[in-house]
Amino acid sequence: MNQIGVKQLTMGFLNTTESGIDSVGVFLGQKLIKVGRSQLGTTLTGVTYALSQSQSFFIIFDSDFCNKAVVQKTYWADETYSLYQMLMKGKIQGKKYPNSTVFFMDAQPIGQVLVEYQVLKGEECVTVSQECVL
Repeated sequence: MNQIGVKQLTMGFLNTTESGIDSVGVFLGQKLIKVGRSQLGTTLTGVTYALSQSQSFFIIFDSDFCNKAVVQKTYWADETYSLYQMLMKGKIQGKKYPNSTVFFMDAQPIGQVLVEYQVLKGEECVTVSQECVL
């Protein structure tokens, strides 16, 4: 399997269009399969991509941002919290979101992103959001 950095794994699809992700086709040497699509609002569309039953991504595209991905949720089975902890090492010191444990990090060339560990419907994920959508 190809080696990939934690930043690329958890935020590599940000600022990419759905067709751009679809054209990749392969991720980490495995076929990237689109398994679901839903309208989340007037400008937001959510798309789920899977590598396996326990490894997937939920990507939110925003038509107000040229139909590019503004949120990436990475579900990585038992390694999800470890991914979050690795990202935490690169957090921007002193920059915090009020009353929260989330943190910010630099993700050039797209700028600063908000990183959050979540448990949604019983599944752990690392959520990375472009600061522009906050």
